[in-house]
Amino acid sequence: MPPKITPHSFSTLSRFHLLDFSRFFPGPYCTRLLADMGLRITRLELPFWTDPVKTMLPQIGGVSALHRFLSRGKKNLSFDFRGGSGRKKLESLLRKTDVLVEGFRPGLMKRLGLDYARLKKTHPRLIYCSITGYDPKSSHARLAGHDLNFQAMSGILSQSASPPHSILPPVLIADLTGSFHAACSILAALMEREKTGKGRHLQVTMLRTCRWAAALPIAEYLETGKLLRSPARWWNAPYPFYALYPTQDKRLIAVAALEKTYARELLKELGLSRWIVKMDRLPQYRTQIQNQIKKTFLKRPLSYWKKKLLFKELCATPVLTIPESFRFHP
Repeated sequence: MPPKITPHSFSTLSRFHLLDFSRFFPGPYCTRLLADMGLRITRLELPFWTDPVKTMLPQIGGVSALHRFLSRGKKNLSFDFRGGSGRKKLESLLRKTDVLVEGFRPGLMKRLGLDYARLKKTHPRLIYCSITGYDPKSSHARLAGHDLNFQAMSGILSQSASPPHSILPPVLIADLTGSFHAACSILAALMEREKTGKGRHLQVTMLRTCRWAAALPIAEYLETGKLLRSPARWWNAPYPFYALYPTQDKRLIAVAALEKTYARELLKELGLSRWIVKMDRLPQYRTQIQNQIKKTFLKRPLSYWKKKLLFKELCATPVLTIPESFRFHP
């Protein structure tokens, strides 16, 4: 059985109610974070237009594992709120709502009569958060897209030292940055409302938030007006002290010894002290040092290196599986 995750709940947030219209991942993950913090979340959907995440594999009891994960701590409702008694029920919910989250393409909520311009007239304290892929005021506002598209358009994928088409990041970077930014913005807006008594419309664009996740090359570009010719940097290209190394049993060690102190200690622990004097001429000896480190790690299994390196000042750690990660308690 997977371990239980203990949320960091704040009792002061339990007085706030959030109404979640979002689907897929960014909105539901944002509201899952807020549910963990203590907000009361009601997730609402039309019965004939359910979240596609529900059908994703693997399934547990006929519902996808991801949907179960994203729904934790939330109340789920399904009814037709477009008119009649359903609309009245929705209006009753809105009167108790502090925050509304939606993640549709621009224009859909307006067609439902639930856009911010309309709702703020009757609910001036409402904090309304829209999560979109592209800028809603741009010419491509309604362009279809998912996480990989936003990563591609943000410039993140181009920063790989390998051909971008060969690399698929292991996490949904654009979706996650959008979720985090939305959650932070909602909390900030709630703090603001405590003073002003007024709500506001928060516009979170995943392309924009994803772009800022590439802080290192972005900083270089903004300060110099250009990028270096090669996209290779210490964080995304062969560099002996910031790299993954295979072990004898085909596991991996992550080395992030960026400071010279850590790098020197690592070389000592690996029996490679003779290479320390070459560190000041790293561009010249980079390949040789990296090969020596690689050969050394290949001599022993991961269990050996965990015991030898993990709790020393080396910035060298095993690459754990997800179950192993949950069992690790530093």
